[in-house]
Amino acid sequence: MINLKSRSFAVAIAIATLAVVTGCSSSPQPNYYLLKAPAKGQNAELRAGPTVLLQSVTLPDHLKRSEVIFEPSGNTVAFSTLDRWAEPLERNISDVIVSVLGGRYGAANVFDRWAGFTSRPDIVVRLDIGQMAVSDDSATLSASWELSTKSDEKPQLFSYQSQTPVSGFDASSKVGAIEQAIVGLAMEIEASINEVKGQ
Repeated sequence: MINLKSRSFAVAIAIATLAVVTGCSSSPQPNYYLLKAPAKGQNAELRAGPTVLLQSVTLPDHLKRSEVIFEPSGNTVAFSTLDRWAEPLERNISDVIVSVLGGRYGAANVFDRWAGFTSRPDIVVRLDIGQMAVSDDSATLSASWELSTKSDEKPQLFSYQSQTPVSGFDASSKVGAIEQAIVGLAMEIEASINEVKGQ
């Protein structure tokens, strides 16, 4: 004899479990983003230049998160749960700058603190990102850096500010504007190295 009360309870449990599984499987999955440098030229590896160490990249505390941060207006900050960085932003920014500088001076001559090196570099760069914000209209970036050479008693200081237009309304377009701003920063760092080295 089947216990109808027990059977009804079992059916209710099965329906509830199915609802939970269905709900979980239909939840939106996050998008992961990486900033990337432009493709290097064919002769990038052969170019001679100073050896450069990007020793550090520092960020404000609110940027040390996996979520991409959007700043719609004023002092408002929105952390996106569906748009995330694929790796720590500090490391990603360092990779982009090293890649851009490597395309100018030769990839073997430019490295960051995560790469092994055996001799003292000609140039040491310490980068501080003061602001990196993106709204529906533009990506704003402000940064400063110290640049030291083997002969300098004191590091030389440089700064950079930019506003890069956002080409669309989706998160990918906003991340693309941030990427362009970081590439622009790398080119400014290159200009400061050339200035110091007299190139």
